[in-house]
Amino acid sequence: MKVVIQCAVFLFMISVVATPADARVLEKIYGVVNGETITLTEIRSYQKKLKEGGFLNDLLFSDPAERQKALEEREYLLKLLVDEKIMDYEVKKNGLLVTEERVEKEIGTIAKRQNLSTKQLRQTLTSQGVNYAEYRDFVKKSIERRQLVEREITSKIKISEQDIVSHYLSKNNTSKTQIFEFNIAHVLLPEKANEKAKEALAKLNSGTSFEKVVETYSVDDDSKTKGGQFGAFKSGEMIASIEKAIAPLKIGESSSIVKTPMGLHIFKVLDKKLVKDPAIERQKQAIYQQLFGQAFKEQLTFWLIQKRKDAIIQINKS
Repeated sequence: MKVVIQCAVFLFMISVVATPADARVLEKIYGVVNGETITLTEIRSYQKKLKEGGFLNDLLFSDPAERQKALEEREYLLKLLVDEKIMDYEVKKNGLLVTEERVEKEIGTIAKRQNLSTKQLRQTLTSQGVNYAEYRDFVKKSIERRQLVEREITSKIKISEQDIVSHYLSKNNTSKTQIFEFNIAHVLLPEKANEKAKEALAKLNSGTSFEKVVETYSVDDDSKTKGGQFGAFKSGEMIASIEKAIAPLKIGESSSIVKTPMGLHIFKVLDKKLVKDPAIERQKQAIYQQLFGQAFKEQLTFWLIQKRKDAIIQINKS
């Protein structure tokens, strides 16, 4: 990084009017980044936005604690401003500046999302004490920086299916990525019909078809005409006693008598296949967002470090 550090006094921009006695300081300059200044006014404006929740480059604030840090530490705030200057320099360097028409179109889109016209949005901002010119500048820079980030960082981040699965396994201390899905049928008898249940089981063991036993013994009228069809379930979705009974069975095999709150059952496995763990599927999007966010922060930090090395940065540290 090409850095020049001023340690003794502030740098000043001075306007001289008539005689040296009339010289007055227009602005204190705390730093220069690739020819762009960081002024006292800019620092104070940034601090005000941090305190009041004004429009800021959220790309640099992945953690709310960083806002407080910027308020408390002048050096950290200067670092953020340097990073913004670098991003804006790279926008210009890569020809990513946007037109006024593009800015107006974006503002129109923002207004539409809030069910407002552009005029109404402007009136709303004004009523909230927001300078519309500053808002337009914020929107313009946001579009440009978003384009830069997409080109330099976001487009290069790849989160694979295996990355998601590996993260889930490590967080849940398991090596299971697949589970069984069972399609099962049953014979249902009343809870106290133990003898009838044993009789039905004996019929099955002697070779009577499951469908015939269902027809003769089952009290589940809804499934009787469907061969006792009970449904398809994945591991973890069934009552523990049912899952324990059918887990070791192969396709076509039947269980012993199983007691549940519904009564007494004899189950038959109609189909059994390995499927993706639904717990992983349910969390996939959340895990993706988490991994992407981590990768984005790391890549943005690395990218800024590399760009600082190439930049000409002059900072007053007094």
